[in-house]
Amino acid sequence: MIYVASYSADYEFTEIVHVSESLQNCVDALNKVPNFPYLGDHVTIDVWENEKIIAKSSTFGNRDVWDDESLQYNEIPVTFEEVMKNMKEVKDEHL
Repeated sequence: MIYVASYSADYEFTEIVHVSESLQNCVDALNKVPNFPYLGDHVTIDVWENEKIIAKSSTFGNRDVWDDESLQYNEIPVTFEEVMKNMKEVKDEHL
């Protein structure tokens, strides 16, 4: 299987961050993007096997939240568990 990690914003081009046989390598690459935590609207990992997309994980893009207690933004890294929780099988190879 091949994993393709990317991020995008509505009405903008998708930027591929990493392609690997390891899902964890893709997760790590997303967290090291120079403009992290601002990854647009969507973080996507596509899973390919035998030249067909078989699964897709899509999560919220921007990885920062306002913390009312500390009155500052906290960065939230992309995690392996989050990606797997959002993984869905793709039945139509054209998606």
